[in-house]
Amino acid sequence: VQDSLRLAARSLNDATGYSGIEKHKLLVEQVERDIKQAREAVKIAKASYERAIQNRSDLQKEINELLTRKHTWSPIDVERFTELYKNDHRNQHDEVSSKLALDEAEQNVEAVQIKLTALILTRYHEEQLWSDKIRQALTWGTWMLMGVNIMLFATATFFVEPWKRRKLVNAFQAEVQLKMEEYSAELKSLSQQLSPETADARGTEESVPPETLVLDIETGTHRISFSEITSWKTLQNWVSAFVAAFKVPENTNFSMERPDFAIFSGILVAFGWLFGSLLN
Repeated sequence: VQDSLRLAARSLNDATGYSGIEKHKLLVEQVERDIKQAREAVKIAKASYERAIQNRSDLQKEINELLTRKHTWSPIDVERFTELYKNDHRNQHDEVSSKLALDEAEQNVEAVQIKLTALILTRYHEEQLWSDKIRQALTWGTWMLMGVNIMLFATATFFVEPWKRRKLVNAFQAEVQLKMEEYSAELKSLSQQLSPETADARGTEESVPPETLVLDIETGTHRISFSEITSWKTLQNWVSAFVAAFKVPENTNFSMERPDFAIFSGILVAFGWLFGSLLN
């Protein structure tokens, strides 16, 4: 898993250009180590140069002491002076060499410092370019996400929601139709239970005039009866007679028997339940 993660991270860095920044970072670290070594070399060369100067200075002091008592030299002093003179020449050569080494070390430090500065500037420039590239990619990604969200919103608003509304309306209509059929079947069953005699009188009810179905001539009272409605034809006759009787101003009394009142109450309850279901 770790190897896969490293491989994925390396691929991502190569794709975004961050691998070049990592290389510059390693170069900067290497040059920083080089400049430390160069400064250490400068310290060593400076110490060697100072030691050479000190040796020559000591040698010059001893030569000057011998020269102050030149008239009293012994053979040993002559030999010592000759040796000191040779050493002075060698010390002078060492001093010059140490000076050159010190100058070269200082120049090396300056060169490494310039190289380090250039690498730091290059790394900073590369990081700025990488940041701009990532920022641009994020900006485009944000715009793409906004576009996708707008497309999803438009699709949901203009296509999905109307389809859902049509589906709900169709389902509601189907449910209402089913309930109406159930209520019609229940009313028909209740009507058949309350008026069993209508089955025997079905052959003669067509010849009965509409007025005898709903009007009591002796009392002058219009009677509302549902037991005599056994077919679509008798229902039409019943409605026509009821409307005609209702239009007559003298018909102010309407009566209903208990079975008819039960049917009428059942119709009211059924319609009330239906409208209550529709509202819910």
